Amino acid sequence: MIKKILLIIFILLSLTINRIYAADSNIKLTDLIYDNSSKIIFLQAYNTLEDVKKLNVESKSLDNPKRTFFDINNAILTGGSIVYNFKNSPVEKVILAQNNVNPNVVRLTFYHNDNIDLSKVELLKLKNGLIFKLDSINIPDTSLHRSFREEKSLSSDFIEKLTFLKQISNNKVNNETQNKTTTSLINNPEGNVKQTGEDVLSSIFIPDDTKRLRSKSYIQKLSVRNGNILLNGIGNITVEKPIILSNPSRIAFDLANAVVAKDLKNKTFNISENEKVVISQFEPTKVRVVVYTDKVNEYTSVFSFDLQSLLIVNKNRISNVKLSEHISKLKSFTISDYNVEDKNLTFEFNNPCVFSYIRNDNNVEFIIYNGSFSDLTKIKTTLSNSYENSKVESYGRSIIKITININKNNKTEFFETTNGKKAVILIKNPMMKTKPINIGKDDDNNFVIPENVDKKLIVLDAGHGGSDVGATRNGIYEKDINLDVTNRLARMLTKKGFKIVLTRKEDETVSLQERVEVSNAKRPVLFMSVHVNASVNEAVSGVETHYWKDNSVDYANVVQKHLSTIDSPARGVVKSKFYVINHTEAPAVLVEIGFISNTQERNELISDKRKEQTAKVLADAIVEYLKTVK
Repeated sequence: MIKKILLIIFILLSLTINRIYAADSNIKLTDLIYDNSSKIIFLQAYNTLEDVKKLNVESKSLDNPKRTFFDINNAILTGGSIVYNFKNSPVEKVILAQNNVNPNVVRLTFYHNDNIDLSKVELLKLKNGLIFKLDSINIPDTSLHRSFREEKSLSSDFIEKLTFLKQISNNKVNNETQNKTTTSLINNPEGNVKQTGEDVLSSIFIPDDTKRLRSKSYIQKLSVRNGNILLNGIGNITVEKPIILSNPSRIAFDLANAVVAKDLKNKTFNISENEKVVISQFEPTKVRVVVYTDKVNEYTSVFSFDLQSLLIVNKNRISNVKLSEHISKLKSFTISDYNVEDKNLTFEFNNPCVFSYIRNDNNVEFIIYNGSFSDLTKIKTTLSNSYENSKVESYGRSIIKITININKNNKTEFFETTNGKKAVILIKNPMMKTKPINIGKDDDNNFVIPENVDKKLIVLDAGHGGSDVGATRNGIYEKDINLDVTNRLARMLTKKGFKIVLTRKEDETVSLQERVEVSNAKRPVLFMSVHVNASVNEAVSGVETHYWKDNSVDYANVVQKHLSTIDSPARGVVKSKFYVINHTEAPAVLVEIGFISNTQERNELISDKRKEQTAKVLADAIVEYLKTVK
């Protein structure tokens, strides 16, 4: 979140007056979204810019305290006011609010010090918003990025989340004074933009009627050095588990949420006399790099410090490659529960590190190329307590290789921060099929909660999944929103000391009976199922909480009280005989967190702000309710 706000501020500091000419109403601002490359920012509007007669953005800087505000005239903020406070940051506070009505003015005010690096920015126009294209902004970032995954698709994939129109136009930037600039967006009758903008945007936006943003990474260059392959581009690269193929012998590295530059598509590069590499756009959101070689097991991927480049190396040729200028010492290594069944292995270093992550059938190889040998004992001790027969080995040039023995049915992911100082290995255990526990009733036919309930254990159920997409509108699937909010909720509750069990951990099909069986076998203190609503009446919006059994009434009331703090109509508590809340033994609710059929609410539901807010109010509700349970 800090990354997102800082990016907003850096962009707006370099812009002060924007003039756009179109038709007669206000522009309705809904969100500001950036892709993971931190190079492209999208300012989303509910209506099209052609509906806006005139849009002026005026700015002014003030002192005591030092602050800068931007007034966007003829604009309405549909999501409500936002306030962010920061510690140890050049920015102390950011406020986005509707500053005035009649005329409508949205004001962004931020309080900051003098240590803010200003960068140039290109402004490109879309039909329903603006694109800010950044040349170079390097902001230290400690948020985790998924660098490796075993799954071929996840509900978090960018294509599944956002819908945009793709028309773009030319732009000019004219600097008038040091404290005042004007940015003009001028429609080009031929519909073109200058080459740098068109090349990026035409690749990032899908050229068909789905109108979806599809990229977190844009691959611009491939080069072969010393028999190794270097990929460079804009954005953070995610690599899937390599695929080994035969006839001819080759190994394929798929880059998720990525697009490749037009001049690189289907291009072949020679590695050696008997080896070559080909890069292609394998799917609309996936780049494939294929190495044709008889030595497929010798190739692996190495992640850069900033995650914007990837080295595909031959293990026997890497000794000639200098990967780092410094040694990194391990500050801490911990193994913790992500939820009851999954483990997080977290490494933190004092300097940026270069990593490899290799998933074999029965183990994971994690390689640190610039680690300190003095860290070996610390790693061995912590690792041996959780994973037997695992190894920690040292090699020349400060290389540390950690081998973790796990089950072949485990799914793993590898995350790292863009400052290169933190790495996380997530090891997910397969879902266990369990027999349901019979629901008990007393002599008066009242529901009885089973004994020996774990009062710190909560089961969270992300509705739908896999082939069951749930409600859908404009290419947005309910299953994806459900899973995203549920995962955020799981992380929040874990930090509060609860043990969490998820009925589904990814985009997979799980039957209603299986969800109930998971809950009843674990004996949790609470069960919550997360859903998004839909209606044939597109005007309907709002949040509601459903329960069925009498043991869940108080729980439902507390949840709805907190859910109603979201800026959406409160539709109340409803007694409904949904399968999962009817058959679970623990107190259970099903929450409907908004309507996907309502255009404005759908735009809010896919935003990080609304999903984070929803997860927080649900976590607060659970904490409050459990304080009342003896």
